Amino acid sequence: MRGLAFGAMLVLAATAACDKKPDTPAATTVAAATPAASTGAVAGKSWLEEMAATPEGGFRLGNPDAKVKLVEYASLTCPHCRDFKDESDAELRAKYLATGKVSYEYRNMLLNTPDMAASILASGTL
Repeated sequence: MRGLAFGAMLVLAATAACDKKPDTPAATTVAAATPAASTGAVAGKSWLEEMAATPEGGFRLGNPDAKVKLVEYASLTCPHCRDFKDESDAELRAKYLATGKVSYEYRNMLLNTPDMAASILASGTL
C-alpha cells in the first residue's frame, strides 16, 4: 500500500500546478531497500528502483546508505516547485540518484487548501 501511495505522490508531484502533461508516464518500481555499496547499480538494478517511505513522513528515492542525503520540501501545487523539478530532475536522477551517490527524500510542504487535498490523495489515506 505504501508503494501505491508513493507512486501516486510522484505522479501528483510531476503533474501538479501545470497546464502541460508529462511527455511520457514513468513506470515506478517499488523495491525494498537493501544495504549495498554506495555507488553503482546492484545486480543490474539502478538505484532509481529503490524507494521507501521514511519515518519523518517523506519518501526516499535512491541508495539509503548514500553519503549525501538530499531532502526537498516542496508543494504539490506550487508552480515554482514544478519549475525547479523540470529544470533539475533529469540531471539529478542520471548523475546522482541512479549511481547511488545521493539519496533523495521528498517531504510535502503544505501551502494552502489544495495542497492538503493533494497530499491526502497522494498518501492514499482516504
